[in-house]
Amino acid sequence: MQKTVLVHLHDLALNSVSWIFTKEEGVAVTEAQVGNLHDLSTICASHKVALIIPSTLLTFTQVQLPVTDRERMLRALPYAMEDRIIDDIDNMHFSINAWKNNQANISTISHQHMDLLIERFNKAGINPDYIIPDLFLMPFNDGVWTVLISNKYALVRTGQFSGFSTDNYNLQQGLILNLSQASSLPTSINIIHNNDVDDFSSNKLLPDFPDISISNTTYKNEYVTLFQDNYSDNLPFNLLQGIYSKHEQIANIWRSWRPVAVFSGIMFILYALSLSINIYKLNDRITAVDNQINKIFKNTLPDVRKIINPKAQLQQRLAELNKDSGNTKTGFLPLLAKSASSITNTKNIKLNNITYKDGQIDMELVIDDFQSLDALKSKIESHGVVTEILSASADDKTVFGRIRLSGEK
Repeated sequence: MQKTVLVHLHDLALNSVSWIFTKEEGVAVTEAQVGNLHDLSTICASHKVALIIPSTLLTFTQVQLPVTDRERMLRALPYAMEDRIIDDIDNMHFSINAWKNNQANISTISHQHMDLLIERFNKAGINPDYIIPDLFLMPFNDGVWTVLISNKYALVRTGQFSGFSTDNYNLQQGLILNLSQASSLPTSINIIHNNDVDDFSSNKLLPDFPDISISNTTYKNEYVTLFQDNYSDNLPFNLLQGIYSKHEQIANIWRSWRPVAVFSGIMFILYALSLSINIYKLNDRITAVDNQINKIFKNTLPDVRKIINPKAQLQQRLAELNKDSGNTKTGFLPLLAKSASSITNTKNIKLNNITYKDGQIDMELVIDDFQSLDALKSKIESHGVVTEILSASADDKTVFGRIRLSGEK
């Protein structure tokens, strides 16, 4: 399970931080460390980061909202808070800590401070998963107010979702004011401080509230160790809500890259369409070429009824012809060579077809008349080739004849 690093930012104006890992089964895995953001960047690289910020940057209040859905609450918050804050509501970020019966507990911080916090940590290579006010990591018990005094300011937690911060000088006046406005007074106030401040007693701090007991706790460790005791990943005080939520940040990145993605998608579709058209044309051309091959094959080898592999079948037939050509008497090439000069020297002759089978060449030809056909037969025989006129027919102008060459005399 991925561990969480608790990072306590001491002051917004400084880079000074302290950090500690969350406990494992109630046992601290490390001691608190103090340094700057650059010391912390390598440590946070492979862990979740919970950033604890000074509550002096925030205000906490309750507001009545007419809706119960969280998303609708976040949209309605600026209008509900308009009369409660001095600053322009457009400059403020509101987050919901909890709500019940339309009553919402709200944390308010300026966009300027949120942007500065996130930017400063991002520059150090740290991307916080949680941003939590330090006030809500102080100890809490019903009926007990807890005061945490640091070197510069004091935090007062008055309830599970309520509290305030003030400078140390005005702590007494802040307590008196909030006690006078509280619907129910606490039974006690626990003050946590370091060795640099004096202990407080009830008579000294709150002379007008003698029934409230005051206890003092000296805490010598870094306060981030105290926050560790009260931290869990499911606390409702995370300020990364609304436009600062992880989901919304991803959505913003998507919105900025959406035009590029849409353009890339269109270009991919156009490329795929163009590729499909080219493939279709290529397949059509292949079909045409195959048909042309089959036609030539049938014209060349009309006796072959089934065309399976034209190239292989032609190579096989050529091999047979070459084999027969080894016979000097009845081979295809010897017979053709001896008759070629007689055919080419005959005027007005047209050779329509020629076939070779079993040592015999059959020729279909068109010639002027029967006398020319007989003369051709005699010329071929004069070269020592057995020649036979298989058939002869005539029309008004030409004679159609078939002759067979079957070897030497």
